[in-house]
Amino acid sequence: MNIFINWIKSIIEIKSSDSRYKTIPIDGKAIKNATDKVNNGNIPYIVSAFCQDLSISIGQVEVDDKSNKITAIPDLLDLIDIENCIVTIDAVSTQKNIVEKIVNEKKAHYCLSVKK
Repeated sequence: MNIFINWIKSIIEIKSSDSRYKTIPIDGKAIKNATDKVNNGNIPYIVSAFCQDLSISIGQVEVDDKSNKITAIPDLLDLIDIENCIVTIDAVSTQKNIVEKIVNEKKAHYCLSVKK
């Protein structure tokens, strides 16, 4: 995993050296065609971070079967360098601990998404 992360970081550094901000959407997805006997018929879910400006996925983590993406997003944030990036996440992820991790710990900007 570390080899992949370092490779992605090097690509981002090369391709975005002239860009101050990168947009990083983070979202969860169901892998519907992956249901099989290995997964006991469960549909696996992943949370991914995508560097929109470079059209490249910069990280993903699996969501535990007995959990949701709210608990997986902090794990994903630990893997990626998002300093000075603009992070967007849907309304379900507007949890205080996630926002604090993005803004205070990872030094990124956060686009808040809300419903009604």
